[in-house]
Amino acid sequence: MLGKIRYTRLKIWWNGWSDGRKNYPEKDARHPAQYVRELMDACENQLARLGKNWKQSEEKLDAEYHKAFDNNQKTDEALKQAEDRNQGAATAYEGAKSELDYLEHVSPSRKWYIVFFTFITLSEFPINSFVFELFGEARWLTMIMSALICFCIPWAAHITGKALKEGLRNDRVIATKFIVMGLMIIGLLTGISYMREKFFEGGVQQILGIEMDVRIVTMLFFLINGTVFLIAMWTSYTAHPRDPRTFHTILRKYREAKKQFTMAERQLGEAEKEQERATNRLHDVISIRKNGFEKMRNEAVEVIKSWDNHIRYYCKINVRYRKDGSEPVSFHAEPVYKIPEGLQKLEWGWDDEIIRPANATKGNGTAVHEQDETMDFEKIAR
Repeated sequence: MLGKIRYTRLKIWWNGWSDGRKNYPEKDARHPAQYVRELMDACENQLARLGKNWKQSEEKLDAEYHKAFDNNQKTDEALKQAEDRNQGAATAYEGAKSELDYLEHVSPSRKWYIVFFTFITLSEFPINSFVFELFGEARWLTMIMSALICFCIPWAAHITGKALKEGLRNDRVIATKFIVMGLMIIGLLTGISYMREKFFEGGVQQILGIEMDVRIVTMLFFLINGTVFLIAMWTSYTAHPRDPRTFHTILRKYREAKKQFTMAERQLGEAEKEQERATNRLHDVISIRKNGFEKMRNEAVEVIKSWDNHIRYYCKINVRYRKDGSEPVSFHAEPVYKIPEGLQKLEWGWDDEIIRPANATKGNGTAVHEQDETMDFEKIAR
């Protein structure tokens, strides 16, 4: 350092002894002695170099700080928007959910309803295939008739049960569907039963090793398919609402509200994490910047203390070797140094609306540091 290289204790002693022997400065002199002024200039030069080095580092730290601060502000705003969206989605979801309390109960659910009718359709095919083979019909005709029944009965039961639930009095179209489906199934089963009875008219049929009257077998065929139809129709009746339009509108509204609420919850979580990362980054940058300024401040204080000691030593030697034994008035005044502006204050560059007292918090509870860091070198050094 400059003070340790050029201005040694011996050199300071020599100048103090030389000026003291000449009774310089005069007793009533109020301005610093020439050598004191030289020591002060040396101190200011060293402080200026320190300030220049700090300025280069501070430019990078200041840029990082403003970038982190702006990003933190953006994430705060994004978090607020996410909270507003989540609140709105939660309100809409609760409203849609409350409407479900007044929604008509249907059972089974859509999934199990499809499973049930698929099972009936698949079960009808082998049963009716077996029955038609007993007619002695050709294989291809047996397959066609079996497929016709296995699809017609579940489909007709679906339409009939749905029509019953929606009400026959209020809508002629629904009533017509019910009558047509009912007549179609009755006609289909009756026609097949009649054909079957005529084919084996007046005879006895052996089924699975058991001899049975043809009429009994025909009735059994009619009874099995009729029972399947009634069960499927009742299932369709219980699985459909009375007012499908209102029912599905409320259900779609609930599902959409739930979807939006789930999405808003996810976005809120992401916004909270992003805001936390931005806040942590801002605090890290602030900490690095404050620590750098603190280190620079300590170095500046040590520089001032060092040169103050040089000046005191010069004054002490000067007084000791003065012929008149007096102590100049200027020796009682503390040296006043010109401190570089960059070393006096750590600027954060906040707007008035953003400036808050030390240890204050933002609206989201994030701790806020002081507006600036100032340093009174004279007071700290002495």
